[in-house]
Amino acid sequence: MKNILKIVLPLVVVSVLLGATMAQADYGVTVGETFTYDVEAASWDVAIDTSSSSGTGFNFLDVNRAVGTQFDVDVTAASASSVSWDMTIGADTDSGTSSPFDVLGVILLSFFPLLMTDAGIMSWNQTEMDLGLEIMSIFFAEPVTFSDIFYQMTQDDFVTSVVTDTDYSFDNVGGTFDNDTSIAIFEWHCDLTFTNASDNFSGDFVWQYAYDQTDGHMKGNYMNMDYSGTIDGTDITYKLEQRVEETGYNLPAVASGLLPGFEWFMAIPIIALLGGITIINRKRKA
Repeated sequence: MKNILKIVLPLVVVSVLLGATMAQADYGVTVGETFTYDVEAASWDVAIDTSSSSGTGFNFLDVNRAVGTQFDVDVTAASASSVSWDMTIGADTDSGTSSPFDVLGVILLSFFPLLMTDAGIMSWNQTEMDLGLEIMSIFFAEPVTFSDIFYQMTQDDFVTSVVTDTDYSFDNVGGTFDNDTSIAIFEWHCDLTFTNASDNFSGDFVWQYAYDQTDGHMKGNYMNMDYSGTIDGTDITYKLEQRVEETGYNLPAVASGLLPGFEWFMAIPIIALLGGITIINRKRKA
């Protein structure tokens, strides 16, 4: 529970910043626009105690889709402060809405490895696990709001306001943000070791997100997570990868020196992958 509380301060800071930037919000897309994406990589290898699942592809509407699948994102409604969209593969369509408040989910995603060390596992749903990860649906990033937040996340005082527990040892934590061209690229890394009397958990996490600064539509999204160890006596392994790019666009290589509306956050790959796994707050062993 204490790690979850640590994220509250950055979220409060983000909320204050949102109050100022929301007034400037301006999604530039229009109704009827379509953006096409390719799923270049999608894999998982997860083990919790004696249960495990691994494979390639991704989960879309409870069907495992192959790597290489292409999908469309159609703008169905647009205003200065939000974009509604349909994600379509063949005859199947899912819908969602993007807003500047998605940046709150970005904060929680960025520190998900930190939160994992404060969770316990209750159950396992093999069927849902074997479907794989869902696509991380941050298809639109309001340029002003996301630019302000990504910039704040690269500042040292942002990181130190979150990471204060001496049980954690960090090799890399923080981000870079390059918005010098029409395509802005944010890269975040959170590589930690967590050790105390009952836990020994470590790994590497990198997240890269690129968007067009003229209208905020996503150009590419990459996530790689490789964590393993023991939490409260339970052996846990998470190896997850997903790369989605707009057709004709290639994300840059991960930077040198780095390891390879809340609506979308509730379906981020980790949460979607875990599916039937219930995560609860736990009392740390003495």
